[in-house]
Amino acid sequence: RQASPFAISSFTQAANLGAMLELIDRVLAEIRERGFTADELALARSHNHGRLPLRLTNPRTILDFAANGLRSGLAPEQLEADWRSILEAPLEAVNAAARRLIGDGCFRLALVAPAKAVRGALVGRGQSAIMPFGTTPDRWPIS
Repeated sequence: RQASPFAISSFTQAANLGAMLELIDRVLAEIRERGFTADELALARSHNHGRLPLRLTNPRTILDFAANGLRSGLAPEQLEADWRSILEAPLEAVNAAARRLIGDGCFRLALVAPAKAVRGALVGRGQSAIMPFGTTPDRWPIS
């Protein structure tokens, strides 16, 4: 239930960027069209259920997690209930949520790379802007 961005992150050499973006597009299209299988969901459930407590290792990450929940209108008890519900989410609900998050597949793409090296892979992917390294998302141009 927490409001959080849908994000995909990856690392590759600039020369492989085009192939990586095509792979991401293809996988997202497959998920949108066929959804996840029961086996894929079981693996994701296990991973995400175990990952959350491992992330809460210091006061700052615990505070950030709780603050995000409170901003989303959730009480601390609901945050724990959400964590427990990871293991119970039905396949149909997960696939519906995935389709909603993927939507039309138009996403913002942020790259950390030399502009000359990646510009060719961005042709046909919409408007792009080059910002100095360290530019925070609140300063990214909105289009």
